[in-house]
Formats: sequence, C-alpha cells, structure tokens
Amino acid sequence: MAVVAAIVPAMALAQAQWPTRPITLVVPFPPGGAGDQMGRMVAHHLAATVKQPVIVDNRPGAGTIIGSQLVARAKPDGYTFLLGSTSNVLNHYFYQKVPYDTRADLAPVAQLITLTNYMVVPPNSKFKSTADVLRQAKERPNSVSCANYGAGTGGHLSCALLARMAGVEFVNVPYKGGMPAIQDTMAGQVDMAMVVEALPFVQDKRLNALAVSTAERNPNAPSIPTVGESVPGFDVTSWLGIFAPAGTPDAIVQRVSADIQAMLQEDASKEQFKTMGVVPVLRPTKEFGAYVDREFDRWGKLLKPLNIRLD
Repeated sequence: MAVVAAIVPAMALAQAQWPTRPITLVVPFPPGGAGDQMGRMVAHHLAATVKQPVIVDNRPGAGTIIGSQLVARAKPDGYTFLLGSTSNVLNHYFYQKVPYDTRADLAPVAQLITLTNYMVVPPNSKFKSTADVLRQAKERPNSVSCANYGAGTGGHLSCALLARMAGVEFVNVPYKGGMPAIQDTMAGQVDMAMVVEALPFVQDKRLNALAVSTAERNPNAPSIPTVGESVPGFDVTSWLGIFAPAGTPDAIVQRVSADIQAMLQEDASKEQFKTMGVVPVLRPTKEFGAYVDREFDRWGKLLKPLNIRLD
C-alpha cells in the first residue's frame, strides 16, 4: 500500500506539469486535404495554449487504419493524439479484421467538424445533375467512374451507397486523399468524384457540383442540392474529431477538449471553416463519445445488409 500511495501523488504531479515536451498529433491523411488542414489548425492552436510544440505526423494509408493503429497502441501519457474520422467507425464494417477497436482502444476527446462530400464533375461534363449520372449508370452499368479519397472513407461510402440505393454500378476509384482525386477529376481522368475539399474549386469554376452527400444542404453552399433530393433517404455525413489512446489521464483529455472548444468558437476559425466548406460542431468528450456510439449503431444497421467488404 505504501508503494501505491507513493505512486499516486507522483502521477498527479506529472499530470499537473503536463506537457513538458512536444506533443504528436497523428493525421491519417496525406498533406493538403481537409483532414490535414484541420489537423494543422488544431496543432497550431494547441501549441499556443499548452506552450509546447505540437507536431503533425501524417500517416496516410489503409483507409486511416495505419495512423489510427499507431495511436491506439501509443503510450497513454498525453503526448499522442489522433485526428479521427468517420472511417474509425466504417472500417469496423468494411474490414473483417481491424487491428484496433475504436471504442476500446481510443478515448474520445472532442468532435471538430462535420464534412460534406461534394459530388463534382469536370466543367465540360455532360452530367448536369445527379439524375443525369444515374440515368447513364442504369443504361450502361460500370460506365461511370466515381473517385474518392480512399477505401473505407466517407467519400468511398458515398459512391458505394449511392450505387446501392439507386440500383446502379459505378467504377470505384479510390485515391490516397481528396486532392489527387480532385486533380484527376478536373483533368477528366474520372467522370466524377465524391470529395470534401471541392468547394473552392467549385467556386472558381474549375469543377461543377451536382450535389452534396448530407441530408440537408450545406450552409456554406446552399444552392447545391442534396443527393437525397434525387435518391430519398441518402445521407453520408462525415466528421473529424480528436482521440487519445485509451487510458490517457482524464485531466489531460479534458484540458485538450476545452482548448478545442475554444478554438472552434474563435472568429478566425469560423472564417477558415467557411472557406473550407465545413461546419464546426461543439461536442466535448462525453457528447462526442455518445455520438460515436450512435454512429456505430447507425452504420451497422445500414452497412451489414449491404455487405461492402474491402478485404
């Protein structure tokens, strides 16, 4: 008992002094996309508040599994965090074996934003609406290619779910991030893409937006219809949030969560979100954890019957 009594005050002292060295934020996406931008916003803000460097470590690959597994196995000492996403739910249904368990191995810290997947086509595309795309896909199966930002991501799900709900077949073209998919779409290498980062390219007319994947129109682009207006019931709302390794001291989790909530409410952050075409969400630790649980329930009911497998 004396040993335990000595350890507890030492742990409390270490937490009180946190952080005493640089923190790592693992971003399981390549540089340049919405996930990377969001991760760097968090890192910049957190570094200013905790007075230590916050290093963004891009670890893309395997539908975010590589980066997520790295954090799930990291020491829970408050020096490693994950920029998590919808993929941390979806992968448990897309793959038979995922090398970590989101709800057991990762601790929710705070949700950041919800993201719209924009259905975009090149400016010279013959497709002017979702109905145009579905019409050709029905007449000529597998004649329409649908690019996205990686297997197991919200963009991939948007392509796959639209095909299933509309009773058509697309050629799935996954990329390692949204920007490569956008570049090939602008170049006409693919027919369309479901990507998060498209709004600036739509605004400067390098891409045409046919629809958004969310149930309601995006407040940053209210003139763009939803996919659900053509295919009732369609809704793919992606999100980003911060996780820590399970077992990270609650005092540290709550401190980071509070810092993130403050960042989300800053005027400068709101302007950047508007430019990115994303919507901030104020969900601290417990609320974010409950939301993740609801996401597991929702996608489990929807995806199990579809039997979409990536392994």
